[in-house]
Amino acid sequence: MFDSNGSVDADLGASDYIENITVTPKPEIYGYEVRLKCKRHLAYAPIVTGIDVDLFSQPPKRTKLYDWVIVLSPNTTAEGAVFGESSSMNTNTVHRFKLEILH
Repeated sequence: MFDSNGSVDADLGASDYIENITVTPKPEIYGYEVRLKCKRHLAYAPIVTGIDVDLFSQPPKRTKLYDWVIVLSPNTTAEGAVFGESSSMNTNTVHRFKLEILH
């Protein structure tokens, strides 16, 4: 598990595969971009899901060598549907995510 600051809250084995996690807020889509720098080739894309936020993973993209980019965004950008009653994304709020590695 990790948060929107890129801090790892719990490591249950992912550190064997992941070197670094970078999370970038994307206010224009009310979501986040998660960049995973992997230590080795992963045949299948890692799965990232929101724990305390209603964001859904878009199709992951493999980037340089072993790395992956996963964009998390809401199914709707209707006011208050994702982040509460505010119509804008509060980038100071810390959200948590779960990372699953398939091998």
